Amino acid sequence: MCIRDRQPATTDSADSQPPKVVDTALVSPEDFKPKVKILAKHYHHRGDEPADLELIEHFTEIIENPESDIAQQTNAYINRGVIYFRDKKYEQAIDSYTKAMENASEKQMVQIYVNRGMAYSSLSEPEYQLAVQDFDRALSIAPQYFDAYVNRGIAFASLGQYEKAIADYTKAIAIHPDNPDVHYAEAFTLALEENQQQKAIEAYTKAATLYQKEGREEYARSALEKVEELQQEI
Repeated sequence: MCIRDRQPATTDSADSQPPKVVDTALVSPEDFKPKVKILAKHYHHRGDEPADLELIEHFTEIIENPESDIAQQTNAYINRGVIYFRDKKYEQAIDSYTKAMENASEKQMVQIYVNRGMAYSSLSEPEYQLAVQDFDRALSIAPQYFDAYVNRGIAFASLGQYEKAIADYTKAIAIHPDNPDVHYAEAFTLALEENQQQKAIEAYTKAATLYQKEGREEYARSALEKVEELQQEI
């Protein structure tokens, strides 16, 4: 994991001490996911495969067709954004989601904001602040929206704002306590903080138990591997 380089701020007084510099780990949304072996059967339309290109062309035709009504065009923008995101074409996904907002219903706006926020977080140079703003907007419409809390928590953690991240995970867990992914994200964030290894171990263990209940054994093993790593550090 890379470490961001920071330089002490310069001061006018020779007697002044520069502020303490704290290195912050650079993390991405992918870091908050269990690392598991991906089998060939799990790949669905990756990259520029013909199936995805055909879908993008299909939705673009609907958008450009003068006979398409506003609802059809809005749905086409949303679906094209989903395909772009799946293919890791995040800038195109953001553009499609933004255009979908022009005529989207309030219900659609919630998911569009979350989807666009995830795309902002996934850029090669992530725009976490813009992602947080989108998750904020989603939650202003739907205050109990689980995905918005989880993804905003990940964005906060990626910004080094761990307390805000944990607060969002806590809210998400209150909504869906048996979702293993949020416990995994919480554990990953706790492990980034000082003196929180034991709590991180407990969260990883909880995630592993829930993954096992869902039959997701590889994910459970990934969480338990994190537990072993942390136990060696204590």
